[in-house]
Amino acid sequence: MSHRRTVLLRRLIRVVAVTVPFLLSPTTLHGQATGSGERREGVVEPSDTTPVFTLAGVTVSALRAPLAAVRSPVAVSALGPRTLRTGKAGLFFTEALEAVPGVQLQNRFNDAVGERLSIRGFGARAQFGIRGVRVLVDGVPATMPDGQSTLDHVDLGSLGRVEALRGPGSALYGNAAGGVLRFETQAPSTLGFDGVLTGVYGDNGLGRFQGVASGTSGATDYVVSVNHNRWTGFRTNPLEDDGSTYGESERTRVNGRVRWSGLGGEFSGVLNATTLEAQNPGSINDSIFNLGDRRAHTFNVIQNTRKYLDQAQLGLGWTGDVAGAETYVQGWGILRNVDTWIPSSLVDLDRKAGGLRVLAGTGQTARTVQVTGGLEGELQRDRRKNFRNERGEQGDLSLDQDEDVSAFGAFVQARWLPSDRGSLEASLRYDLARFSATDHFVSDSNPDGSGSRTMDAVSPALAGFLDLGRGVGLFGGVSTFFETPTASELANQPDRAGGFNPELEPTTGTSVEAGLRKADDPRYGGEVLGFWTRLENELVPFEVPDDPGRTFFRNAGSSRRVGAEVSGWTRVSWLTVRAAYSYTDATFDEYEVDGESFDGNRIPGLAPHRLEAVLEGRWGGLYGAAVGTWTSEIEVNDANTGKPADASTVLDLRVGWEGIQAGGSFFDLFAGLYNLTDTDYVSSVVVNGFGGRYYEPGPARSLYAGVSVRWGR
Repeated sequence: MSHRRTVLLRRLIRVVAVTVPFLLSPTTLHGQATGSGERREGVVEPSDTTPVFTLAGVTVSALRAPLAAVRSPVAVSALGPRTLRTGKAGLFFTEALEAVPGVQLQNRFNDAVGERLSIRGFGARAQFGIRGVRVLVDGVPATMPDGQSTLDHVDLGSLGRVEALRGPGSALYGNAAGGVLRFETQAPSTLGFDGVLTGVYGDNGLGRFQGVASGTSGATDYVVSVNHNRWTGFRTNPLEDDGSTYGESERTRVNGRVRWSGLGGEFSGVLNATTLEAQNPGSINDSIFNLGDRRAHTFNVIQNTRKYLDQAQLGLGWTGDVAGAETYVQGWGILRNVDTWIPSSLVDLDRKAGGLRVLAGTGQTARTVQVTGGLEGELQRDRRKNFRNERGEQGDLSLDQDEDVSAFGAFVQARWLPSDRGSLEASLRYDLARFSATDHFVSDSNPDGSGSRTMDAVSPALAGFLDLGRGVGLFGGVSTFFETPTASELANQPDRAGGFNPELEPTTGTSVEAGLRKADDPRYGGEVLGFWTRLENELVPFEVPDDPGRTFFRNAGSSRRVGAEVSGWTRVSWLTVRAAYSYTDATFDEYEVDGESFDGNRIPGLAPHRLEAVLEGRWGGLYGAAVGTWTSEIEVNDANTGKPADASTVLDLRVGWEGIQAGGSFFDLFAGLYNLTDTDYVSSVVVNGFGGRYYEPGPARSLYAGVSVRWGR
């Protein structure tokens, strides 16, 4: 990667981050009120859907066509801005995605690798980023053509909505086994200009500074956010005796979204840029963790493991009527440059990717069939170079290759409403993915590894909903899924050969779910469901002695997941209670490595039981919340021989006072306490980590406090 280009991009992002809040002032941007509600794909919605669970009147779009959540034939949850942001530090996704059934977040507290997010166990194997879950941000894919997702550019401080489609999403989205997450930026102000500045300070060197400007002018609305986070972390440096830490991170984001009318429809534009520098403290073994020591791994510090990231992404879409069909056209592109130092190697990756999708659908009325279809094409080109890590310095070249991924998908979805009480939905999707590698590191001792892999699948799905009366709905269905290895997973081979692993195959499978939903009463609601999933060729991570800290992958023969999700909420006067319990029994059916059978073993990295509860109270502008999370023990390796991560309970508190008026401005004050009982616990595990280094500890009790000031109309 060009160091000069990296420095210039970071300077540009930081200059924009400083200047944009001042440029977007009432003197430069203003407009007329256009009414209440949030415009999104032609649907007017309430500006806040506070409860996590499905409510009458809430519309979701994760099923490709807008649908009332209460009548969804599959499990889907929606979160609004108050749930996502109020009183929170805005640094980690575990704060935002609280008490969502089926969703497990393991917070590594390590920005170099990110949080591990899984839905019904899919994604639990990910050693960095997100796997097994399709992610979209303001309609633009955060999942690359090879199936790898990252959330580096998602700004928690300006989020307005999240939809979680739990269960296989391949029939509609392709290359995603576990589900779909749709993130959307907050709705723009409908009363002209609105500006917000936020500052948060806390323990472990936490600092977050954010400016958000939004408004409406005629038929155009916009939201611009600039955000700078810093964090020194809590993992102590084992090479120093002064209490210094190893695990610092610094991140700057610039996000913008604009919508305007044109060509008989609505255009939408999305632009974001991110720069990140983060140290990687790594995982530790059980003997160190049992001492209550939250130190970084010594070898990681010696090798100066870290990550530098620069990313820019652009999306442009149009929605309108074409020959009587509601049509959506979108193109997007991304530039991503990453330097990642792991204990053994420096991975230098330059990525260019982009895509185009076209969707079209008919309208929906009772006793009619609504048909939605689409085509998607995506391209990804990576230039990958690996070097030896010589105590944090670039050593000899060990890999040099170009990697190209092309993905094509076509799908059709038909939704039938035979009456006002029920619906039936059928979907069919075809996916074709081609991976090719051109090896530039060829010699007598390094044979040419150039080659290609092609993977494809047809993924059907069928689901239905039936209104049983008294606000109770029955839903369920069966679906199939398809998930390819990523380019990185294919390129990482234990023998360090170039090209792609010829033995790694895509994961396929079938899932069945059925449940009951109650969501017609503003005082209470809930959902209970069961699911069964069988997988072939599940991708399993592992490490080898000669290359510690680097993750390789292999296929398990077959595996299954059987589980249940129970969620509910109730509101009584000033008090709201939300809770979600998730049970997942995930085991290998047929899996053998070097003659050792793991048949019947639990799949590591996943807690079989997880219970989250949120107790919230509001008295005018004052509010408070207590959040409790109980997680059962987690297996750490395929053989189930390592000491499981112990069960743990973590309690968080937050309080705040909103809407304090001073002149023409309004102030919000808030504070939070993380890990109230100062529990020693494992926040995340590294599956099959070499040397028994499975455990990533959570921080001790820590405090943060913040203030926001809002001005405008």
